[in-house]
Amino acid sequence: HIDYFLEGMKSGSFNYLNQFLDFRFDYYSYLKSLDVNIVEYCKLMLNQKFYIALYLDEYYIQKRNSYQKRHFIHQNLLYGFEDDYFYMMGYGINNILEFTKLSKTDILKAYTDNSKLETIKLIRYDINSVTYKFSKSVLFKQLEEYLYGINSSKHFANVVPGIKSIYGTKQYREYLEKSDYQKLYLNDMRIAYLISERMELMIKRIEFLRQRNVLSAISAAIAAEIADDAGKL
Repeated sequence: HIDYFLEGMKSGSFNYLNQFLDFRFDYYSYLKSLDVNIVEYCKLMLNQKFYIALYLDEYYIQKRNSYQKRHFIHQNLLYGFEDDYFYMMGYGINNILEFTKLSKTDILKAYTDNSKLETIKLIRYDINSVTYKFSKSVLFKQLEEYLYGINSSKHFANVVPGIKSIYGTKQYREYLEKSDYQKLYLNDMRIAYLISERMELMIKRIEFLRQRNVLSAISAAIAAEIADDAGKL
């Protein structure tokens, strides 16, 4: 999972609870101790409706910047297979998501060369894995914190490390006005995608509530200003 506050950072050490997804983990060293073939393992997990996120050496993967040039280990997502090929998704040339095929022979090469980043993440759509009761007050609090750039992670200080940063809509102004943050934005395309995705979702939520007279005119005006700033990015 990638969390971009300011400044940009990655964190794959924990997963958020999600009422639609079931997360599980395996480790290559454990599978190896049981003499499990990684190809057969992936086929088994895919047949059980799991997507498989695992680290592969992209030297062996076509449509990757590192293909046949240098050994570069990065996480990729396997989502299907047939005959002698697996179907996978990962960041390709120009850092754009690419859907590619990888032979069973190449997946053995790409995975067995990996000795450090051995975690295998299994992800399955399961609407019954976790259930929550919808709370309007929590939704309003989330929107308020997003609008005013409040650090929401303080609510989870007992389980999530505190991060001193800039949150919510305040990010947009920083990216627009400060060159140091613009460098982050230009050097990593994922920041732009994540900001855009988050902004579009939150604006839709705000508009939905505004149309039903749940939000005040002031909040609606703030939302319009935010949309304008985000659109400039």
